[in-house]
Amino acid sequence: MTENFNLVLKKATEALHRSVEATPISGAMMSPELRPATYAAYLHKSFLVQSAVETSVFPAVSSIVEDLDVRAKTQLILDDLMHLGKTGVHSDARLLDGDYRNSPAFNLGILYVTEGSVLGGQYILKNVKKNLGEGAPGAFLNVYGEKTGSTWKAFLETLNAYAAKASEEEKQEMTEGALYAFKRVEHIFNSEHPA
Repeated sequence: MTENFNLVLKKATEALHRSVEATPISGAMMSPELRPATYAAYLHKSFLVQSAVETSVFPAVSSIVEDLDVRAKTQLILDDLMHLGKTGVHSDARLLDGDYRNSPAFNLGILYVTEGSVLGGQYILKNVKKNLGEGAPGAFLNVYGEKTGSTWKAFLETLNAYAAKASEEEKQEMTEGALYAFKRVEHIFNSEHPA
């Protein structure tokens, strides 16, 4: 019997997922005191994550995940930042470090984390609109719009199909990739000066 491997990843990463949600920037994004500068800082940190994913992770999983073009988000983040009056994104903080591995399984684990974050983006978007107004930019947080659920489900089907044929070593690498992604996102979210 093939287990839904996404449930294995969810259980393995539960504590780290909570740690990311407990970062000051994550808390601020759900606060009734949310301000445009905080939102811009969050988008900037998200750009650091997503740009690394599109540059390094996408090529590593391109033979597994067929709809990567739909999953690109960096331009949407830049558009939202521009709407907030912020141009130019630069930082010494990077998602990937020396522990990054360029294997398909490891990168599929990373993509599990970043694609899963889109679900949380829907909740964040509600708070952004509530506190900053309906005109606040939300292209990144609402990247898939009404297709958020189906796009996530399609990714999980791809992930589980890969896991069903994967070796135990590859499954372990997927788990390690997901854990790595949460640790690196937490690092970036806790970085004092992302901009």
